[in-house]
Amino acid sequence: MEQQPDNSSDEQPQAASGNGDDALRVSDRRYWARAQSDDSTDDSDAQPADATLGQPRLPTFVEQLQKRLETNEQRLEEFKETMRQEQAALRERLERDALQQITLAKGEFLQPFLTILDNFDRALASAEEQQTFEALLEGIQMTRQEIERRLEAQGVEQLQTVGQPFDPNVAEAVHLQEVDDAERDGIVLAEFECGYHFGDTILRPAKVQVGKYVQK
Repeated sequence: MEQQPDNSSDEQPQAASGNGDDALRVSDRRYWARAQSDDSTDDSDAQPADATLGQPRLPTFVEQLQKRLETNEQRLEEFKETMRQEQAALRERLERDALQQITLAKGEFLQPFLTILDNFDRALASAEEQQTFEALLEGIQMTRQEIERRLEAQGVEQLQTVGQPFDPNVAEAVHLQEVDDAERDGIVLAEFECGYHFGDTILRPAKVQVGKYVQK
């Protein structure tokens, strides 16, 4: 019996029935081929993480500059706050020292008046003991001299106005007295209250009587 040749190995795959538009699909099952295919697909669809957030990544040196700027700004604010605290402390210390100096100056100025008060007490005691007006008068005169001496030591002096032309800068005219001598017109005739000055400062103007010439 004659054997027929086996043509099964030469047979070609038959196209699927239906329209001729269906393409032949071949799946490559090699694992490395699938990995490469998946990587290419992922790369084409992936977007940078920063791009999705709308914040493009800055170069490294720009980030470093920004960090330095933030650090310097923080140091500047700390320096400003330190300076404010130091200035406040200095101002309080100066005010405290000034008040202390004023208190000491007042004490030094008032202390001599204690001696004057003692003189008054001694004058009164002497007048009571002797029962004479002369003793009281002498004690009052001595006390006044002591006061005047203490004031002069502090730079306080009495203004000399009597017999001088009236000066409104150092005296206040409280009374006008008619005079028949033209040379006495505008001249201070008397003082009702003494004036005092401390250096160039007028502590109290004098209250005076001024002559006014009236031709007859």
